[in-house]
Amino acid sequence: MNSLTGTGTGAMGGVGDETSPAPPTGYDQLATIRERGPSAVGVAGLLDMEIDDLGVGHVVFTATTRPAFGNPLGTLHGGISATLLDSAMTCAVMSALPAGVAATTLDLSVRYLRPAPLDGTRVWAVGDLVHRGR
Repeated sequence: MNSLTGTGTGAMGGVGDETSPAPPTGYDQLATIRERGPSAVGVAGLLDMEIDDLGVGHVVFTATTRPAFGNPLGTLHGGISATLLDSAMTCAVMSALPAGVAATTLDLSVRYLRPAPLDGTRVWAVGDLVHRGR
């Protein structure tokens, strides 16, 4: 496996009447997405990204490289890596949010350490919430 690092986005919940069930928290939404698999969310379906580990403030996404994800050098395109990283970062934040609260990425900086081959290598991105602001 090749390791990647990055930053993330958020979730939304609804408000119902007294007979409606409570809207799901960010963690609950991610648990549902994890259960349904990659096709549950648009970009995850395109990249076959899976949530391999989930906790409050912690998410691990994985994806398997393939030739369609390549750059002109024959390695994993940086945009694919950045998308995986952005998802892990954002979902780590989302997992700690109450119902009805959202977050989004404001800035993303990626430092690439080495190329990932396109031979079915499993790559992963770990998102850990370090500090929760307002």
